[in-house]
Amino acid sequence: MKLHILIMLAISILAIFFNSEITAQTSALVSIPKVKNSKAKTFYASWGWNEDRYNRSDIRFIGTDYDFKLTDVKAIQRQKKFTVNDFLNPFEVSIPQFNFRLGYYIKDDIDIFIGLDHMKFVVPAGQYVGISGHIKNTETIYDGEYNGEQIKITDDFLDFEHTDGLNY
Repeated sequence: MKLHILIMLAISILAIFFNSEITAQTSALVSIPKVKNSKAKTFYASWGWNEDRYNRSDIRFIGTDYDFKLTDVKAIQRQKKFTVNDFLNPFEVSIPQFNFRLGYYIKDDIDIFIGLDHMKFVVPAGQYVGISGHIKNTETIYDGEYNGEQIKITDDFLDFEHTDGLNY
């Protein structure tokens, strides 16, 4: 509760047990106008953890012996299970997915900030996705030209994670 509400409640209780003179003396406290709280010219910071969900994605891989695109790829997050050490230890701060903001209010309704959104994008094996392009000189069953056919993502074909941040 806000302080002025507690004061008003205390005054009301005192008025019941004491004479009207106390009520008259304390009525000035109740009629004090509210002071507008202003955020202008103040800094702020926030920290928290996030859960992420991703739409299906198209991912293109380009290299010396390959140039192919996978379509409709499903990705999942990799949030760490909660432990006090991983989530609250300042030396383990980047293990869980987190959000951080540091900002400054120029006016009550205008602020500038910098932020980090640490997310983990993991492509699980076992899913079928579209593939277009070419892969050559790997001496595997994956060498060839592709034109939109379906391919199963297996550990020997693709192990793709973007877990070092997605910080922007």
